[in-house]
Amino acid sequence: MLTLKPETTSALDYSNLNHSIQETFAAIDRFEWQAVDEILQMREQQIYREGGYK
Repeated sequence: MLTLKPETTSALDYSNLNHSIQETFAAIDRFEWQAVDEILQMREQQIYREGGYK
């Protein structure tokens, strides 16, 4: 009969995953602010009317 030797497992290191998640949310925030800025510029310059929006 085969038996497996028990192995000790250490606690997982989540620091890389946490850093990756933080980077992802930072990128989403930058994208949102960029989109808001572009929409505000379009509104100020009334570019949306040229695109057919009211």
